[in-house]
Amino acid sequence: AKITDSTFDGNFSPLSGGALYLFGTPADAAATVTGSTFTDNGSGRGRGGAIFSYYSDVVTVTDSYIARNEADNGGGIHMYEGALFLAHTTVQANNSYSGGGIRIESGSTVTASYSSIIDNFAGVFGGGIDSDGAVTLASTYVGRNLSNMGAGGIETHGSGGPQVVLLFSTVYDDSTASPDPGIPTAIKSAGALVSLGSVIGSSFDDTVWSAAYVDDTNSVTTDQGGRAFSGPGSQTVAAGEIGLDPRDGALPGTPGRSPSATSPLVTGASLTSPSPSITLDQLGVLRVSPFTIGARQFGLAPPPPIPTYPPSAPRDVTAVAGERSAIVSWKAPADPGSFPVSNYQVTASPGGASCLASAPSLSCTVSGLANGTTYSFTVKALNGVGWGPLGGPSNDVTPGRMTPAPPPQPLPMPLAPGASLLIVGGAQDPNLAVDPNASRKGLDISGQGFSMTLAGLGPDGRPLNLAPDGTLLLESERDVRTTGSGFLPNSQVDLYLDPPVQDAQPVQDARLTSVTGSTYVGTVTTDANGDFSGTATLPEGIAPGDHVVQSVGWTTAGEIRALSLGVTIEPSLVLDRGERVAAGVNDRIRTSGESAGIPAGALLTPHIRYGGESTFRDGKATITVQSDGSFRWSRLVRKDKALTAYVSYADSESNTIVWARIR
Repeated sequence: AKITDSTFDGNFSPLSGGALYLFGTPADAAATVTGSTFTDNGSGRGRGGAIFSYYSDVVTVTDSYIARNEADNGGGIHMYEGALFLAHTTVQANNSYSGGGIRIESGSTVTASYSSIIDNFAGVFGGGIDSDGAVTLASTYVGRNLSNMGAGGIETHGSGGPQVVLLFSTVYDDSTASPDPGIPTAIKSAGALVSLGSVIGSSFDDTVWSAAYVDDTNSVTTDQGGRAFSGPGSQTVAAGEIGLDPRDGALPGTPGRSPSATSPLVTGASLTSPSPSITLDQLGVLRVSPFTIGARQFGLAPPPPIPTYPPSAPRDVTAVAGERSAIVSWKAPADPGSFPVSNYQVTASPGGASCLASAPSLSCTVSGLANGTTYSFTVKALNGVGWGPLGGPSNDVTPGRMTPAPPPQPLPMPLAPGASLLIVGGAQDPNLAVDPNASRKGLDISGQGFSMTLAGLGPDGRPLNLAPDGTLLLESERDVRTTGSGFLPNSQVDLYLDPPVQDAQPVQDARLTSVTGSTYVGTVTTDANGDFSGTATLPEGIAPGDHVVQSVGWTTAGEIRALSLGVTIEPSLVLDRGERVAAGVNDRIRTSGESAGIPAGALLTPHIRYGGESTFRDGKATITVQSDGSFRWSRLVRKDKALTAYVSYADSESNTIVWARIR
C-alpha cells in the first residue's frame, strides 16, 4: 500500500484504524505513508485512532502530521507484529488508554528519526510511546506527553526486556499522574536504556527514568531519583538546569525545545565529533565540532532566524449562484505557513468583485454580480507574512433570480423523536429512507428523486453523535449542517423548527394538522444542478427538548417537498482550559465557559478526578450561569497531581479538560 499527499480528517471506525487499516499479506506486506495528514480520527474501543497496522512487515511514515486522533490503544498509530519507521513526522495531541501517541504490540518495533512526539495522553501506559518491542530514536524530540499511571514519555514492557535507544535525541518535560513516586516521568524501560549524545530531563524535581541497566555516553539527565548518568562524557544536573528554550516552526505543528546559550548542553557537554550515522540534527543542521547534544544543537551564538513564508493556496474552491451574488466556499490551505491564517479574499472573474472572510470562516458571499453573466472565483489566504498563492478557480456559476422556498407545511400525523415524514405535493410519500450514517454522527436521507444529509454540530464544529435510538441530536444555538440533491435548480430550501406534537392523536381522514409557531432557522440555496450544501444556526430562545425539524423546498417538477424529522435539542456546555497557577502549597485552577439553553441562575455541577483515580466525584463549588450564558469556576487543587474535570447540568455534560501538574 502507498499513501501520498493525502488528508484523513474526522473519520471513525467502531473497531480499529480510524482513518487507515493496513493488513499485511504475503503479496503486500509493506506500506508507505508520505506527506499526509491524519487529524481528528477515531476508532472507538479499537486500536489505532489514525493508523492500525496488522501483520504488515514494515510501515514507513514520512513527512506526515498525525494529531488529535483517539483510540482505546494507540491514539495515533497502533502497530501489531511489524516494524514502524517514522521520519520527519509529528505525532501530536493524540489520546488513548495505552500508548497515547504510538502503541507497539506483539514484538513490533519502532524507529523514529527527525520526528516529534508531543502533547499526547494515555490513561495507563506510555503517554508518548507504549511498546512491547525495542524503541530507537535518532534526532527526535519527545516532550509534554502525559500518562495517568505509567511513564509519560516512553514505556517498554514484555518478555525479553525491550530496550530504549536514544541517538542525539531529547526526552523532556513529560509527566505522570501516578501516585507511585517510583514511576518515572520520561522513560521506563524493561530492558536497557542506551543514550548517546541525548537528553533525558524535566523542569521539575521528578524521577525521570528507570531501566534494567543504562549505557550512557555524552548524555545529560536531571534524574533526582537516585539514578545518575556516569558514562564517558555524561553528567547529571539538577532539575531546571538544562535550560531548554522554546523554538517554534521546526516541523509542522511542533513547538519543541532547543538549548539556551547558558545550558550545560552547550557549556559543559559539547562533543568533538558526532556519531557517524547521525550527521544532522532535527532541524537539518549539520553537526560539526563543537556541537551540542540532543535532538537540536545550537552554539553560543544565536541560531539563524527560521525562514518565514505565507500560506499555501486554499483548496477545493466551489461556488453557488444567487440573486446578483454567489456564495463561495473552500477548504483551508494544506500548509498555513509560518503563522496562523487570519483572512481569506475571494475574487470574481470577470469584473474583480470580491469579499473578505476572517478565519476560521471558510465561505463568504460575493455581491454586485450581474444576473446572466458566468463567473468563476479564486481564493487566497493571509498570514503574518503576507498573502499566499491563489486557489481555484471554482466551478462556473451564473447568477440569476432565485425561486424562494415555499412556506412551512402542516403535519398530517404526530412525530415523536426519531420519526420521519415526507410530504410531496400535499400527499405523504412512502418512498422515504432515513438511516444513521456510517459514523453515527448524522442521518442519510433518500426518497423518490432526491437525497439529503442532516447533522447537528457541536461548539467545535464537529458532528454530534446520534442518540442511541438513532434520533438526531442538536445543541442549543449551534449549527445544523445539511446537504441535498434532486431539488429545483436555483431555488431556496428553508429549515424550520416546530413544537413537538408526539402526544397528539392520529388525524382522521388524512386531514392536515396545522403546527403553529414554526421558527425559521435558515436557508440554503441550490445550484444549477439542484444540489445544495450549507449550515444554519438554531436561534436563541429555543427551549431544549423534543422538536420537529422541517426542510421545505421544490421538486424538479415544481411540487412542494417537505421533510419533517423528530429531533431532540440538548443544552450546550463548553468548558475552557483556563489556567493552572501556583497558589502557595496548592495550585489553583481558574477557568470559565459558555452555555446555551440553560436558564440564567442555574447551578452547574463540577466533576473532578485526580491522576491515579478511576472515577469522577462531584465538586463542591457553586457555578452559576450568568444572563449571557457564561460561567466561571475556580478551585484549589493538589500541586502534585494532574486534574481532569468537566461540568454538567441535568443530563448535559461539557467537554473534559485535563490540567497536567506544573511543578
